[in-house]
Amino acid sequence: MTVGEPGVIPRRPRLLHLLAYALRGGCETDCACIIDHATSYEHDVVVFGEEGPMTAVWRGQGARVRHLRALQDGRVSFLRAVRGALTGLAYDGVFLWSGVRVPLVLGSLARLPCRVVLHAGNPYPGSRGLDLRLQVSEWLLPTPKNVTVMCCSDHVRRSYRGAPYFRRLPFQVSLNPIAAPPQNPHVTRALSPEASVRIGMVARLDAIKDQATVLRAFARLASSWPGATLHFAGEGKERRRLEALAQELGVASRVELLGSIGDVPGFLASLDVFAYATTPSEGMGNALAEAMAAGLPCVVTDLPVMREVVGDESGARLCRPGDAQDFADALTGLLADGEARRQLSQAAYARARRIFDPVAITRAYLNAVGL
Repeated sequence: MTVGEPGVIPRRPRLLHLLAYALRGGCETDCACIIDHATSYEHDVVVFGEEGPMTAVWRGQGARVRHLRALQDGRVSFLRAVRGALTGLAYDGVFLWSGVRVPLVLGSLARLPCRVVLHAGNPYPGSRGLDLRLQVSEWLLPTPKNVTVMCCSDHVRRSYRGAPYFRRLPFQVSLNPIAAPPQNPHVTRALSPEASVRIGMVARLDAIKDQATVLRAFARLASSWPGATLHFAGEGKERRRLEALAQELGVASRVELLGSIGDVPGFLASLDVFAYATTPSEGMGNALAEAMAAGLPCVVTDLPVMREVVGDESGARLCRPGDAQDFADALTGLLADGEARRQLSQAAYARARRIFDPVAITRAYLNAVGL
């Protein structure tokens, strides 16, 4: 019997997703969103590292998940593990969501007959961010001919222009997919300085982000808004520094570092204003897009990549990078102006529905692998 004859079930196209980690990060949730909106495909997820919170998520979506536990291995052992995971399997498309050891991984994928999409979620680090072996491999390793780089913003695409290994590859730009509810869930409420007011930020506690500016801004408004509290969701290497800064500023009792959380929508629903301070090393900011989809009025660092996300001042309050007083003024102004918060809420939600549409973005990714 052959496919097409009675009683034969046609094989569904099979997609491979390669990731470094199974954490609740942007790349990992982007992968889950694509799986969720590509239901006519079979999905294999291969993770270079250990199990994590997203392992159960992918399995719950019906994907086959395998962990290589090879991130600590040397390059030869790592390459052997990746090649072993691909042996004997046929795929109709591959999505590489990780920036870990990219030339080695792409070299392993070059022999596959299908196309490969490399997700670029952060700007190219440049020679200062790369070890010598990776710099040499970028110059010497052949560039696969079956790869397209999918950048999550034009800011990221521009950063790759001078990269020796990557600049020879074709590039496309697609914002990351963010699912928005069918209606704006945020209810703008009247606020007063003495009442309970919640300001929050979701992001890794990482040097790429800038929670410190939000913390300093909060310290400036704390005395005039005694009922306000600040909440950071996310974990990372900057935790101790931020805890020490909160103590130094005298606001530690009103600042909560929640660590990694599972219910991001629930956390966003508890906030009155969302603050997102970041640096030029930011790729797009999934958490900011999620806050917009939740209808939150947002105060954001004014960077070119952030304007790709929020548009202009009608979509968010934009503040000078690293300027805590500018952030404090923007936050204070919004807390005091319910109509301004209502307008920002509506604009943010409408923009999120329009530009982060998971169906359209999934289609773009599938088109990039020829499906």
